[in-house]
Amino acid sequence: MNCTAVRQQLLEIPVSAFSGLDAHLARCPECAALAAEIRAGHALLETELDDFSRSVSFREALALAREVDQQSTPTTAQKRWKMLDSGIHIGATFAAAATAFISVGLYSTTGSEERVVEAPLVEGGAELPSPCSALDELEANAMQGTLDSASVRCLEARVASDAGDLGDALSLLMVNAHSSGDMEAWRNYAELRAEQFPDEADIAYKLALYHLKGGLDSAEATLKYVDQAFENRTQWTGDTYITRVFNLRKIGASAASQLYRASPKDTKAEERAVEYAVDWLAYAKAAGQDTEVAYELCTSLTSADVCDDA
Repeated sequence: MNCTAVRQQLLEIPVSAFSGLDAHLARCPECAALAAEIRAGHALLETELDDFSRSVSFREALALAREVDQQSTPTTAQKRWKMLDSGIHIGATFAAAATAFISVGLYSTTGSEERVVEAPLVEGGAELPSPCSALDELEANAMQGTLDSASVRCLEARVASDAGDLGDALSLLMVNAHSSGDMEAWRNYAELRAEQFPDEADIAYKLALYHLKGGLDSAEATLKYVDQAFENRTQWTGDTYITRVFNLRKIGASAASQLYRASPKDTKAEERAVEYAVDWLAYAKAAGQDTEVAYELCTSLTSADVCDDA
């Protein structure tokens, strides 16, 4: 395999598959340097996803959730959550949301269980205390990822009931899932939050980083959240703005390129890939960021003249 083919592979395949190119990289310093740069960039994104998910104190996160919750209006997703109170059996896959169902087994590591959100227990005509009646009391366990199943079910029921603290309940569920290492559950809760609060740039940014790791299978979802975060980028300022917008441009270019390579005869996919690649290169130039990998990707998709003019 020659350098041109290897460099194109480096731009397209997951970092985890770079080992298949080791023979060439061992004898080609230029390709090895490109591989090292891509690996380093990928590692930074991985670190940022983890750090970003933990970077704000829980009380600050709840305060932000309350602020956004007060400024937002209910969407169809919130109405779908209300269906849980009707005792409807919900399948484990989050895709069922498209047919007016939301999984209440999101946090299950097997993803194969079904359950019903039960009505509050009553005794002698009086409602028993709820295991999540005081959200503040659940913060410590959520941060440690140790909420019990009753508390999780209760929080999901609060989301279903439209109790006015949707953002708080979802924040607790997300933090608990992340802290317990259940990133699949975190993704499902985060996607619901992104649907509920589409103007919240941070959530969309986290989801773009998350889906990037899924490669081609998650490329469309990656682009969805890249675009959603980019539309709300003015919420960031200073170095945070520069770093995250650069990352969004980079992630978008990578995902669009993967989709085009998978369907090379799709002219719309090609046009989209070129657009995202040119946008990444142009922003890298404007922001004073390194342009080597962006230029490599751009010229692998279109002419050098187009990339030089970016």
